[in-house]
Order: sequence, then structure tokens, then C-alpha cells
Amino acid sequence: MTRAGIIVALVALSFGGVAHAQEREDDGPRFDLEPGRGFRVTSADDRFGLVLGGTLQLWATLRELPDGGEDPVVLDPRIRRARVAVGGHYFAPENRFFIQVAFSPQDLEVYDGRLQYSPLVDAYLEFTQLRDLNVRVGQMLLPLLRTREVRSQALELPERAFTERSFELGRRYGVQFRSDDLFGLGRLSYRAGVFLAPPDARRAAISLDAAARVQVRLLGQPRLDEQGDLARSPSPRLAIGGGYAYLDDEIAGGGSRDRHVVTGDAVFRIAGVALEGAVMWRRDREDDPFGRRVELGGNAQLSYLLPWFDLQAVVRYSGLLDRDADQLRQEWTGGLSYYFYAAHPFKVQLSVGHTENLAGVDSTVLADGWSGIAAIQAEL
Repeated sequence: MTRAGIIVALVALSFGGVAHAQEREDDGPRFDLEPGRGFRVTSADDRFGLVLGGTLQLWATLRELPDGGEDPVVLDPRIRRARVAVGGHYFAPENRFFIQVAFSPQDLEVYDGRLQYSPLVDAYLEFTQLRDLNVRVGQMLLPLLRTREVRSQALELPERAFTERSFELGRRYGVQFRSDDLFGLGRLSYRAGVFLAPPDARRAAISLDAAARVQVRLLGQPRLDEQGDLARSPSPRLAIGGGYAYLDDEIAGGGSRDRHVVTGDAVFRIAGVALEGAVMWRRDREDDPFGRRVELGGNAQLSYLLPWFDLQAVVRYSGLLDRDADQLRQEWTGGLSYYFYAAHPFKVQLSVGHTENLAGVDSTVLADGWSGIAAIQAEL
């Protein structure tokens, strides 16, 4: 399809939902403020809407350095996340847009005064006129693992499992087709798309990637965009899902890499108890002396929200096996979270984790260490 054809199609989608806007008596715009959902302004006829939100997360990290030295323990206060988001709809509620910008040094990874990542986190248009075929165009996460669709602000522990970060594919430019209620059954959801990644220090050329994900709600309707059972579900909630991604990269300095990634995950919730887990498998084939690399990872997380006030206890195990190097990295993490107003936007979190790297059949310890995180989060 030509560039002109794409533009015409997007304009047609934008105006296609205008006829669905309900006629209302013009009594002026409506204003609303809700923690976690932002400040909203909506026109009287619902044809236009704007949402402004933001997140601030402060960390104090205590780490044990594996090589010891004069200061084996380091206290590291930091602004972990500082983000501003703008979203809304235009001409009709079915035409949506979303932009998120990051400001914290750790989000941007500032080294020697230079940014390693763009401050633009997300930027896309979305068209939802068709229930079974929503269209999202722009910069976004690749759909692969459910926990990557959970906002960082809605995690039970201050940071994701290191296995999930290891399998992170990042945000890329592309088009994604999706539905949260495929066939109107209230059980199925899917995401599938093709993406482009620009050249960088590792890629010698534009990378063409594809990713897809399917989710099935077997029991109830668990919220899949947040962790924990903050609603204290009176009946069981169960969902399972899986994803696949293929990346075709040309490696800087010569050679190529074909990467296949397969994931599976499940979540179960009832009466304040939340149990979730994931498995991840990755194979890289490189045309260089290092040859093929195969990794298998997984994590399991269990939490309980106390019945008499909003204090939650969490435990998590994560493991990553590098089959070629015959090495296993594993991490045990425990933590507490206190939720103000029984919701994620305002909370205080504490976590303690122990990591160790093992090698060989005799599980020789290569390195190990402890870390602790105290975090305060406020989200508009």
C-alpha cells in the first residue's frame, strides 16, 4: 500500500466513528480527576476528550557489591520513574491516541551526559471501530508476555523479575491488530503485529520483527493490566496466555541474528490471593564465532492482601538458564506493599532480593549478592 493510501485509510478510520457519537444537550465540557486515570476533559457530545496523567516513583536502593572492596554495601537514592502521559480521543470515542514521555535518568539511562534511550516511551494512534480488529499504529511494546502489558506503576514489587527484563524486546515502530473481546465471548483477547527497529550500536540495519499473543480467561474476568488481587475477588479468577516473536537483525560489524522467542503465562486470583507465573524460551542463531545461544527462563510470584487493611506480602522466584554456557542465574525476592485507597496509584513498597549465579553440574557459585529497595509511588 502506498503512503497516500495509508494516510487515506487512517483518515477514513478517524471519521468513521463520528456517526456513532451520541447526540447530547450541549451543557459544556465535563471535567474529572481520578487517581491512576488522570485529569480528564470531555466535550458534551463525547466526540473529543483529553486525559493528562503522570507518575513519580522514588527509590532508595541498598546493594551488596559482589566484588566487595572498601564499600561492599552501597546506598543509592534515585528517581526511578518520572513520566508524563497525554491521551484521549478525537471526533469519536473509537479514535484514540496516547503519548508517554520519561524524564528520570534511570528511564533514559544517562551515561557521560548522553541519553541512551529516547525520552519518548509510547506514541500511537488506535482505532477501535471494530470489536474484533482494533488497529494501533506508532511506537509501542511488542506483544509477547502478559506482565509486560502490566504498567510499571501497577506492579506488586518495585521492579519486574530480572527474567522478564532479560527477555524484553523493547518498544518499536509498527502496526498492531488487537481485541480484548474476540468474537464477543468475553473470554478471548489477542495482539498481533509487525514492527521496525532502527539501526543502533548493535543493529547494522533496520530490523523487521513480528510478534503475536493470545490470552484466554477461563474463570471470571481478572484485571490483566495490574498485579495482585486488590479487589479481593469473591470467586476464582483464572487466565492463561502465550506469545511468540521473531526478530531478524543484521549485527553491527557483520553477521546476522535470527531470534525466536516463545512465552507462556498464567494468573490466578481469589480472596486477596494472587498467583502468577511465566516461562520463556529464546534461541539466537548468529553468524559469528559465538554460534547459537539458547536460554530458558521462568518466574513464579505469590501474594496475599490482608483482609483487614491494605497491606500485601509478596514472594517471587526467578531463574534463567543459559544452556550454551551451562550457567543458571536465580533470584529470590520478598516484599511488602501498602496501598493507599486500596489501589496502585499511591503506595509504599519494600523488597529484599538475593541473587546467585551457578555454573556446571556441581552448581559452583560464581557470584551472589543481596539488594533491598524502598519505593514510594504517586500516580495521577
